[in-house]
Amino acid sequence: MKLNITSDAFPSLEGMIEANWAPIVLDPTNEGYERLVVGFAAISKDDFLVKKINSVYKLNCLYGENAKSILNFIDLFIDCLINDIAERKIEALSRPSSIVSNIFLGNLRQAAGRNLDEIYKNWARMICSFYEEDDKHKIVYSETSRETKEKDRLAKLIVKYVASKKESLVSCFREDLRISGKRAVPARNGSVQIDFSGVNLTANLGTLNFSSVPTSTRQIKFQMWDLLIDRDNNKNSLFNKKHEMLVFRPANDDPQMSEKQADRVNDAILELEIQAKKEELHLRPFDRISEMGNWLVNSENRVA
Repeated sequence: MKLNITSDAFPSLEGMIEANWAPIVLDPTNEGYERLVVGFAAISKDDFLVKKINSVYKLNCLYGENAKSILNFIDLFIDCLINDIAERKIEALSRPSSIVSNIFLGNLRQAAGRNLDEIYKNWARMICSFYEEDDKHKIVYSETSRETKEKDRLAKLIVKYVASKKESLVSCFREDLRISGKRAVPARNGSVQIDFSGVNLTANLGTLNFSSVPTSTRQIKFQMWDLLIDRDNNKNSLFNKKHEMLVFRPANDDPQMSEKQADRVNDAILELEIQAKKEELHLRPFDRISEMGNWLVNSENRVA
């Protein structure tokens, strides 16, 4: 029998990305034989993804009242890992460090796919019994940077304010923000998302929500990552544009905030400023829409 094998018989690599990934592993008995894959971490050239397995809630069935503490430790590990990746990039996976003794990263591996979420799903099916194919718990348990729907109106208000001051600058905002004032929240595809790209300034807009400081801080760090990638990708450009993270934060005298919440907000701003300084980015907090909008307008009015 003669076999006629052509290149069409093999999967195409066109449009694929390469990534390094590692499973997040729970050792519930500390140095025992039991091991459970509870999460996934991957990093590609332009993006990264860290998330819990979508049905990790099943730990409640295994550990009863102790499951809450275990789930909290998993969340703590993921938060630390996201911060570590933002700072150390691939080293965070190849030379991991963690303050959570019973949770660790498995061996670093390589994979390819159309995007990081596809790589996650392909490997989760094979290595994790917790994984559910329909991903019906994705919204509740997902930890990716772009799967959380935008609930604040920051982008819509800023676009409207800038339009009232200088309508020509509206074209500098990303298309989904110009049209609807909302983020499209697409599936992960490795693309860098920039909210505002002018002649003098490239900026992302983020909201620090006093009722969910850890979550919004994490989202802002993802947006800073996109700024960093965009800056590095355009190092050889003729235009030396500033890259800034513009953060809307509640004022310290906001009557809806408690003193403890105000302290958390201020601590988060300090943490973000330190992170931005390390990456040689600018982080600018504002507590008024008009102040942030005027900053964008005035930045573009300056001579480059």
